[in-house]
Amino acid sequence: MREWANRLNLDSADLFITFYEKVRYGNQELTASEQAIYLDAVHDAEKQIKHLKHKTVLKKPQL
Repeated sequence: MREWANRLNLDSADLFITFYEKVRYGNQELTASEQAIYLDAVHDAEKQIKHLKHKTVLKKPQL
């Protein structure tokens, strides 16, 4: 996941991946404040991905 997010150059990649790995591989739980930060980071990443997708669609040549 880290490589994928870094390839997309997402601003919040390190943040949401750190929290994801804490839960997934560290068998830990996020605090309420960490959950809020995580969700904000994921929403930011979603916005960036949609923006990248939109830019890619606009660059496709018309046939």
